[in-house]
Order: sequence, then structure tokens, then C-alpha cells
Amino acid sequence: MNRKQKILTGIALGALFSTVAFAPWQIVMKSDAQIIGTWTKYSPLFLPPDFGDGEARLMTQVMLFEWTGLAIAYGGVFLMLRGKPRDHNTTP
Repeated sequence: MNRKQKILTGIALGALFSTVAFAPWQIVMKSDAQIIGTWTKYSPLFLPPDFGDGEARLMTQVMLFEWTGLAIAYGGVFLMLRGKPRDHNTTP
């Protein structure tokens, strides 16, 4: 792994951490089986927001889309930064 790939890996891990630290949650407020309102709140993945009478649901499709996009982008750029292979059969 060369220096550019190491830097890319650090950036990708930071982006992955930010998606975990700021996971999207859909908040649904209900009153007698009638939805009063919905909105999105960003909260850590393993710490759902507490809204008393409201219901918090993790937006898993959004998380899957984010992680898939990060994986594809990381893989593509990682391969582009691979560089040329060395020829080990040459004699000095």
C-alpha cells in the first residue's frame, strides 16, 4: 500500500465514522393512530433519539446507500492510486 492509498484509507474511515456518528432517524409523532408529523433527526447509530411519545426509526435504506456509495468510490479510487507494478526480474 503506497502513501496515497494510506491517506485515502484514512479519509474513507473518517467518512464511514461520520455516517455512524450522524445516522439519520425518522421521527414519527402519532396521536390516536393519526400521524401528527414526521421529520429527520441525526443521532449516533447506537444511540437512538428519545422523543417521549414519538417513534424513532433508523432510515436503513439511506445508510445502505451511503455505505454502498462509499465502498464503490473507495474501491475505484484505491485501484486508480495503485500505481505501476515493479518489474522484479531486472538486474541492477
